[in-house]
Parts: sequence; C-alpha cells; structure tokens
Amino acid sequence: FPFSGSGSVVSYTTIHVAPAGFNAPYNIALIKLDEGPVISGVIVDKDGIDFGKRVKVVFRRLHAVGDHGVINYGFKFELVE
Repeated sequence: FPFSGSGSVVSYTTIHVAPAGFNAPYNIALIKLDEGPVISGVIVDKDGIDFGKRVKVVFRRLHAVGDHGVINYGFKFELVE
C-alpha cells in the first residue's frame, strides 16, 4: 500500500542528551499519516513543532561510516508551511 508521506504531528519530544553516534538536540515525533497509520520519525526542523502541525516526508542523510565509508540515507520529516 503506497503512502503519500504527508501527515500531522500527534506527539513529539526533543532529545537533549543523545546516545553515542547522534548529535543533540533533535526532535522525535509520532506522525499520523493521511492514510491513517501512526509512525515515529525525526523532524528536521528545530523550531515551530507543535501538536497538529502538518509534515511531509523528506529523504536525508542518516549517518556515515568513517570518513570514506558508506553513507546511509533514509526518511525524515519536515514541517509544511
């Protein structure tokens, strides 16, 4: 079943103390997709996040293995103005 990648923020939190390999602060949210399911994801915007705000999926760099290793990409979310 294809998803549009659009939805709204149901709940969110800002991580201030990140685990090894992550840079804080970053935002994690529960996002209710327009098609119905609720999924978790990182919101790339630092400010303006609130309950009910609209978001869309974006393709972003997740992390790299060393200076010359594999670069992993994946899906995150950004606020829709």
